[in-house]
Amino acid sequence: MTFINLPPAPPHIEIVHVGGPTVLIEIDGYKIITDPTFDEAQSIYPGPVTLHKTEAPAVDRKDLGKIDLVLLTHDEHADNLDHSGRELLPLAQHVLTTQSGAKRLKNNAVGMSPWDERRFRTPNGRELKITATPAQHGPEGIEAVVGEVIGFVITDVNSQQDLFYITGDTVWYPGVKMVVDTFKPKYIFAFAGAAHPTEVPVRLTMDTNEVLSLSHASPNSKIIPVHQDNWQHFTQGKMLMDTAFAMFGLQKRLIDLAPGTRMILNTADNN
Repeated sequence: MTFINLPPAPPHIEIVHVGGPTVLIEIDGYKIITDPTFDEAQSIYPGPVTLHKTEAPAVDRKDLGKIDLVLLTHDEHADNLDHSGRELLPLAQHVLTTQSGAKRLKNNAVGMSPWDERRFRTPNGRELKITATPAQHGPEGIEAVVGEVIGFVITDVNSQQDLFYITGDTVWYPGVKMVVDTFKPKYIFAFAGAAHPTEVPVRLTMDTNEVLSLSHASPNSKIIPVHQDNWQHFTQGKMLMDTAFAMFGLQKRLIDLAPGTRMILNTADNN
């Protein structure tokens, strides 16, 4: 009798875009959320740079149920962690963030440096590996001004698939290129919008050109732009992104994740 070793079944994945940088990712029932922001529209966050939220979240925080893991790219900016998002953190089972962020947040927050790994299991026993990735929130040397930022890669250890790359707030720079050279993510959540607060003389996140560069550097990945709307400091949005990808014949590479809509992703084949 001949036995055939079949590859592990791909995970069942559903995603919901809450708004801004906040995405719910469910992998075999294991709930992961990125950069939780749930404050209402017209919220204002004063400081050296005053941020204005223009749109409400598409999903109420209470409707998400118990969160297993928060992937927090950084804690110092309200558009990535607002007041309601902070209230969610101690309710989650695990929180991964920057080393400096974990020291500020304490409680269940665990600090990671780029290329650090942590492993978790879904309810059905699937093993997920979370790798922290480098990010640069503006031009070189910006860390002293805006603080530390990381991204994340989520890998299904059982099927040996890199499922998601969450860029975090970053520009296109060699660190991001290194990530897509190292991993082969099925899907990339590209934090875009060309953020440019009026008090800051430089651009702080990827613009449309740089998201196109990211897509070329990772040609087998589907691109899911997020964090390009909902806040006053974004200078480029969905319409420009859609137009640019269409101009280059790349519209099939782009996934339009409408806020509040639950989408089932196919991890077996991206073609």
